[in-house]
Formats: sequence, C-alpha cells, structure tokens
Amino acid sequence: MHNLVQLATRQWLKSGGQLDRWRAQFISNLCSELPTGERKNWEKCQALFPHARAALAHRPKDGESLKEWALLLYKAAWYA
Repeated sequence: MHNLVQLATRQWLKSGGQLDRWRAQFISNLCSELPTGERKNWEKCQALFPHARAALAHRPKDGESLKEWALLLYKAAWYA
C-alpha cells in the first residue's frame, strides 16, 4: 500500500477514535497467522515478518492485546 494511502487511513481512523481498535485487530490477526519459526514454516514467516516488525512499534495498552503482541514478538524472534 502506498505510504500516502497509509497515512490518510491512519489519520482517518485516528480522527474517528478507531485507531487503537484497528491496531489491536491487526495484532490479533497477525498473531494468529504467524507460525513459529521452525524451518517448515519459513516461507510463511518470510512473508509475514515485515508486518511483525511493523507491529513492534505499536505496543498495545490493554491486557489481552498486550499478551497477543508479546506472543507475536516471540514468534517473530524465533524466525529472525
């Protein structure tokens, strides 16, 4: 997605008070899709790793999302 489209989308979500909700959803979805870094999973890990790196900068504030974020980083670190 083009950087300008990303920026416009973030600003639109922020102005509607929805940015944190969608960040949490992004983390949840990515956490459920990113496998552990075992060799057999490397192809999928390689495709999703850039998204996991992006999630690193978006530490959630609430408990459940924070747990998923930590698990996501654990899985990404295993691959890295």
